[in-house]
Amino acid sequence: MTDRQEKQILPLREGKQTFPDVSVSNKLIRIFKIIYILKCNFSFNSHSLGAHIAGCAGATVNSSIGVIVGLDPAGPLFHTSETDNRLDPSDAQFVQAIHTCAGRLGYRRSLGTADYRPNGGGNQPGCTLEPTGSCAHGRAFALFAESVRSGG
Repeated sequence: MTDRQEKQILPLREGKQTFPDVSVSNKLIRIFKIIYILKCNFSFNSHSLGAHIAGCAGATVNSSIGVIVGLDPAGPLFHTSETDNRLDPSDAQFVQAIHTCAGRLGYRRSLGTADYRPNGGGNQPGCTLEPTGSCAHGRAFALFAESVRSGG
């Protein structure tokens, strides 16, 4: 898995153009194949571009992953992508998408078996109306963490 906090992230355009061949994606596919062979119950939680990479990796192992949680899956450059190039409900046994910046940095339409739109899925409380929406986009982490902590 990767820790984006300490690493420079590819710009989204560059990331999307190269992500079918990205080494992280290839590593995840190998991990998912091992999980498929071992029949492990596995949950993969990912943010933005990572949500689409998880979806592609899940599709590669015939949707044998138990759960994929997409934390505000990336929107720019993915709104017109076919389902084999982005997260979709068939990528795992259960796909959950949490939309916190829909239509800006996040994907605006439904992607999962269940889609949640806290506070309407757009701007989030405490986030100013900044042009990029990075505050609202990152809010998915905090909301997901709180749902785990509270048992919800």
